[in-house]
Formats: sequence, C-alpha cells, structure tokens
Amino acid sequence: MTSLISKRPVVVGIEREGELLTFSLEDRRHVTMPLSWYPRLCDATDKELSNWRLLGGGEGVNWPDLDEDINVQDVINGLPSAESARSLGRWLLARRNNRQVTLGAIRRHEESVKRHRRVD
Repeated sequence: MTSLISKRPVVVGIEREGELLTFSLEDRRHVTMPLSWYPRLCDATDKELSNWRLLGGGEGVNWPDLDEDINVQDVINGLPSAESARSLGRWLLARRNNRQVTLGAIRRHEESVKRHRRVD
C-alpha cells in the first residue's frame, strides 16, 4: 500500500521585481504574486518590504513593519488578502498619522478575516 505524503511548502527567500513578489521555495519552485493582492505590501517602502521573517518554519512570512502575515500555501492557491477595506483603511490612516496600529485594530482585523473565511 502506498500513500501520498504531502510536504508543506517552505519559503527560503523573497524577491521583489516591480509590482511582483516572488517566493522561492525549498523544493526549488518559485511562486509569483502581484503586490496588489496584499495592499499593505503595496504601501510599503523598499526597506519595509525587505524586512521580513519566516513563520512556522517557513510556512509563512511576516513583515513586522507592516503587520502583515502571509501563508505561502495561500499564495500557491492563488488566494489574495482577505483584509476588509475598512480594516485596511484604519491601518492606512494610522500609518499616515505615524501611529502604531492598536492591538484592538489587529484583533478586529483577525475577526474580520475569520468571518470572511467562514463565508467562503
């Protein structure tokens, strides 16, 4: 009896080229997505965009300056950000006013994403 063992994709590098972001994976694949899928990344400076770290052993990526987390499996599956326009607007306003995004705003965003994913 044989079984399929599904190995999760692991990010080993990220590169920006214009309006595209490419995830280099451990298995030598490269997955490219438009930055427009993740509006917080669109608003990022080059310095902010280059400040990323791996999550979950490389199954996700976090941009601490932008409060953005992306699961690489979502990118592979072609799923853009589920952040609501209202949440993004609050984040952009706080960013423009040079304030930290509050924990409450982060929690509201997380709830919004959970509700959105339950509907799908």
